[in-house]
Amino acid sequence: MYTVDSFGVREIGRGGPDTGRQERTVNRLRNLAFSVMIFVFAAVCCRASDIYIAQTVAGTNNGADCADAHAITFFNTLSNWGTGSAQIGPGTTVHLCGTFSATAGASNYLGFQHSGTNGNPITLLFESGAVLTAPYWSGCAVTLNGNSYITVNGGTNGVIQATANGTELANRQDNGKGVCGGTSGVSDVSIENLTISNIYVHTCTEPVANCTDEGGQNTYGIDLWGGSNDSIHNNTVHDMKWAIYVPYGSHATTSTNLDIYNNTVYDMDHGVVLGDQGDDSVLTSSNCSSAVYNNDFSSMQPWDATGDVNHHDATHLWANNTSSGSSYSGVCVYSNYFHGDAGATDNAIFGMESLGNGNYTFNNVVNVSGNSACASGAIGFWSGAGAGGSSQTVLNNTVSPTANCSLSVNFEQNKGGVFENNLILSGNSTYVYTDGAAGTLATVDYNFYQTSAGSNPFFGPPGCQSGAPFSKWKSGCGFDTHGQNTTISINGNFTLLPGSVAIDKGTNLTGLGITALDTSAPVSFGANGSCGTGCITRSASAAWNVGAYEGSGLQPSPPTGVVAKAQ
Repeated sequence: MYTVDSFGVREIGRGGPDTGRQERTVNRLRNLAFSVMIFVFAAVCCRASDIYIAQTVAGTNNGADCADAHAITFFNTLSNWGTGSAQIGPGTTVHLCGTFSATAGASNYLGFQHSGTNGNPITLLFESGAVLTAPYWSGCAVTLNGNSYITVNGGTNGVIQATANGTELANRQDNGKGVCGGTSGVSDVSIENLTISNIYVHTCTEPVANCTDEGGQNTYGIDLWGGSNDSIHNNTVHDMKWAIYVPYGSHATTSTNLDIYNNTVYDMDHGVVLGDQGDDSVLTSSNCSSAVYNNDFSSMQPWDATGDVNHHDATHLWANNTSSGSSYSGVCVYSNYFHGDAGATDNAIFGMESLGNGNYTFNNVVNVSGNSACASGAIGFWSGAGAGGSSQTVLNNTVSPTANCSLSVNFEQNKGGVFENNLILSGNSTYVYTDGAAGTLATVDYNFYQTSAGSNPFFGPPGCQSGAPFSKWKSGCGFDTHGQNTTISINGNFTLLPGSVAIDKGTNLTGLGITALDTSAPVSFGANGSCGTGCITRSASAAWNVGAYEGSGLQPSPPTGVVAKAQ
């Protein structure tokens, strides 16, 4: 009779002539298996789980705590990485202690030497008050060196900064970066809870002709070449050209599950960028699994410059290498808030370029103020260097009456299939503009337009009267059968006041199957954002409100952690 024990060893039942020999054999096999288990356990369990790093050696130099920390050179030395005792390996948390003062022009100041593993990332954790600082950076303050399964966590107040770089500062040096992944796609990476600041402090006192500083073109807060399953969240990033820059795909590869959320971003030229790395780069998303959401964006005006070298976008998605198969699809840009001065050389607040198909822009709030005027629009789609996209869907956004953009929604598509529903558009000279082919605007309905408008409120596709008033837009162009051009009662320029004409006048979009769309925007956004009394579930059967907010009487909270600078 044979049985199988927990080690997978077949054992002959008692009573046979060779029972003693067989039992001794089984025992030896069990002991061997047990020894193997102990060895594996030791290799995994007994490597260092916490290692502390300071700029220079502290105390006994055993890395056990900040008082006995290793020097920074420990982190940057390959031989200190592995699965052995006191090495940095999968599951290890490396703690940064105190201030790290790098020399001017430092690059790759902290460099990861290996990847973590699935379920056991390597974590770089800023202890309270930890700071990486330099007068200016000439490369990355922290580089992942192309490694994956990594978390960079700023803890409660971790900071990466430059102190003397920018238009009116001691230096005007380029190429500085806060955190970067390297020049190949990294996966299963999280960058969180950091403040990255002043990599290049660009300033401009209008008019733009006075702003001759064209420096800082290659400065970044986070530069992460994305593979899949990466997230960038709860960071405060300000004063560099590219705040969060995520090229996707690489050499016929597909990226998915790239999430950028709850970040506060200001005083930048571009806020969040998702763009192809090159030929055959593909970004895919299912039910908003790749998304930019709940971010707080403001103040792009400091990056105005002569020659239009800095055309500003709060978010910018692209696939320019479309002739070689690059594309992005199913990506969502939702529940973001833009406020403040958009700058005189703005391109769009929320923009998608080139071959994007089946993407969604919804629940965003735009409240542009200041002396500058955005040059293109609050929400824009354009062809760029590649072919135009199709089936772009724009739903339940609010562009506030104080916005002074020349164009509030700018559709420039070479292919048809734009869907525009449940928008509140107000305060601009042109509500809708398209220079695409006939059919570019596939469905336009249930949108509410504030009564006042400029001389060219609707610029339609071929066959539709240019500069049409709402009556012609509705009857002659066949758009907004259920839309209205009327006074809209808005609380604080964002949410609907009780009794507003736009309450329960939108179409129900539950049938699209977009989970995030079935809930309205939060009350506050960014690194310290929260739903508050927002995030209201939209009805599965009844009519929805027009705009970003369900319910009435809500008031978005002002952003926190934003520091105004005199220009």
